[in-house]
Amino acid sequence: MDRRTAGEAQILPRKQFRTRTVVQVAIALVAVLLATVPASAASAAASVQSAQQQLAQAQRELAQINDQVERAQADLDQANRRLLEDVALRADLDKRVADYARWEYQQPALPLRLISAGSMSGALNELRQENIVSGRLQTLLQKQKEVRARDQAAHDRVAADLKAVQGSQAQAQQIVAHAQAILAGAKQEQLRAQAAQIAAQAKAVATSTGGGNHFAYGYCTWYVASRRYIPWFGNAIQWWPNARAFGYGEGQVPKVGAVMVTRESGWGHVALVESVNGDGSWTVSEMNFVAWNVVDRRTIFPGQVPVVGFIY
Repeated sequence: MDRRTAGEAQILPRKQFRTRTVVQVAIALVAVLLATVPASAASAAASVQSAQQQLAQAQRELAQINDQVERAQADLDQANRRLLEDVALRADLDKRVADYARWEYQQPALPLRLISAGSMSGALNELRQENIVSGRLQTLLQKQKEVRARDQAAHDRVAADLKAVQGSQAQAQQIVAHAQAILAGAKQEQLRAQAAQIAAQAKAVATSTGGGNHFAYGYCTWYVASRRYIPWFGNAIQWWPNARAFGYGEGQVPKVGAVMVTRESGWGHVALVESVNGDGSWTVSEMNFVAWNVVDRRTIFPGQVPVVGFIY
């Protein structure tokens, strides 16, 4: 073998070595890339799943918070109505106490009345009348004391209920912020839609007030109150006793325009009767049965759902 041939023989293995090295590096890079892509995809999927779980938990918390708000508002309404009733009662008691006091002031002193009675029976009548008036006055004064104590308890209850409403609505505001943070970082459209819905739902709970339709937007109570006037407060199951307190009729027969109250959740459910059908069924429209802020209709047969009754 000459030198040229020997040199070529040495160069060839080096070229082959370089080629093999390049191929091996390329294979390694591809392997790294293939390993990285699934890991990245898995990480993204886990992140989306975690966010969805957080939003689902937030939705469950919102249902509880809205229940707390509606219960506190119902208690607040009841306490305020009791205070208004007691204003009239106190005015009547004050007037009657003043009348008895004026009558006693205008009467002669008891010894003089006994002397002027002229007889034992007359004196006894004077004493009996004095005791009756005194007893009635003491009863009225005791009633005044009880009403004042009840009013103080009602005032304390109003303060506690207001604090409970504000605390629950502050919790809802925190959920708004959390959902908006998820929304800001979410790239998946479905996750963005879910986060936006939770944010809107939490905002509705956080801003529900006592004026007009005082129920949180998107819930069954809000929907029914948007269709007919509802002066009372409370969650769905509380509508049954609360409506009665406002003088609304109730019964077990569905009628068009009536509010159906059921035990279809831990907080109850309300819907509006749209029609009564010839086969004994009735059709209702409702919200938050299929999903929050979604209106649907369904036809119900007797015994199909746990109906509490109908508010007329």
